[in-house]
Amino acid sequence: MDKPEIRVVVVTFNSGEVIGTFLDSLAKSTTRQYEVVVVDNSPQVDVGTRAAGERPEVALLRPGRNLGYGSGANRGRPVRPRRGCWWRTPTSPSPRAAWTS
Repeated sequence: MDKPEIRVVVVTFNSGEVIGTFLDSLAKSTTRQYEVVVVDNSPQVDVGTRAAGERPEVALLRPGRNLGYGSGANRGRPVRPRRGCWWRTPTSPSPRAAWTS
């Protein structure tokens, strides 16, 4: 994958049942290069979240405790900013409208 223009940070907690669907909809929403950082605040990783972390565009971060949404989002933000950075929850609507330019 080329260097992505966009980083999407997704903070989860026991979201294994919905994270795959979210990532699938994200892939259909743009042709731009992007990466996804999933910050999983769950006490134990579930099967769906583990599978999401195996996708090539996904980096799975497991802080080992519930950091809360804000601290989890900060953990996933880029060290060097991309052109865009989106913070989402796995139940957020598709970001398609924001990515059309």
